[in-house]
Amino acid sequence: MARAGWQYKLPGKGMLDWDKFLRQAKSYGFDGTLSIEHEDAAYGWPGKDISARKEGERLGLSFLRNALKSI
Repeated sequence: MARAGWQYKLPGKGMLDWDKFLRQAKSYGFDGTLSIEHEDAAYGWPGKDISARKEGERLGLSFLRNALKSI
């Protein structure tokens, strides 16, 4: 049974169109910091599986780096 409500997802794993979001932010002059708040249950959160959590962090960072290159 799927949980109702909000579910945290890593960048690239959820519903957000990151390319569109990043292009829009850039068009408004945003040049600040992007942060990943990793709470994606599919990648070890909130458990103690450190290797899964690190893999999630790696995937999220890789996705954002690639998305930023495309804008």
